[in-house]
Amino acid sequence: MIRTERRRVMKISVYSDFVCPFCYVGLYSLSQAMADLDVELDFHPYELRRFPTPKVDPMHDEKRLKRFDEVLKPMAESLGVEMNLPMISPHPYTTDAFQGYYFAKQAGKGLDYVKLTFDVFYQQQKDIGNPVVLREIMDQLGLDGAAFLKALEAGTYRSEVDRDWEAKAELGIQGIPTYRIHGEEIRGYHTPQEWRTIILDQAEKTMAGMVCTSEGCGPAAE
Repeated sequence: MIRTERRRVMKISVYSDFVCPFCYVGLYSLSQAMADLDVELDFHPYELRRFPTPKVDPMHDEKRLKRFDEVLKPMAESLGVEMNLPMISPHPYTTDAFQGYYFAKQAGKGLDYVKLTFDVFYQQQKDIGNPVVLREIMDQLGLDGAAFLKALEAGTYRSEVDRDWEAKAELGIQGIPTYRIHGEEIRGYHTPQEWRTIILDQAEKTMAGMVCTSEGCGPAAE
């Protein structure tokens, strides 16, 4: 009996923070590029700053305001995505928001949480450092918002977030968004067209390693 080849899905690791505007448009761009491809996203929290590092206050920073108007807003418009500069001064830390990610992930809705949290911040302009707002996100996802608040108060998922924070130096990431595919690092924003080229090029590299074993035929193990 001839065994059929097992389909292999490409995984893209995404290192991102909710208060990184290029991470927001970058996720939309990548999502559009992979819509009809066998690709999965593997999200990794990457906090840019924690107390006592000062929070960023774009509303009182002319350079950031100009960059939003001249660079970020046109990027979002080219993707057909609504994007606002959150009228929150200063912007929040995201330690609690990433505890929310792990709460949602254990329910199988991690990536849904990531996308909705980005939208709540950059479209609805709500403070994602506020536990009440995070509970609303859980409720919208059909999760138990009250249980999340209890978990947040108890620090149930704090160890996971602290582990990510402590691992930053080992990752060697110079800036976010950063993506990794089969060990290759891709940094910064890319258009959907650029992403498709990157993904298809990586797929060709993977397909070049086809082998047959007692379990069947497919790509060589990495």
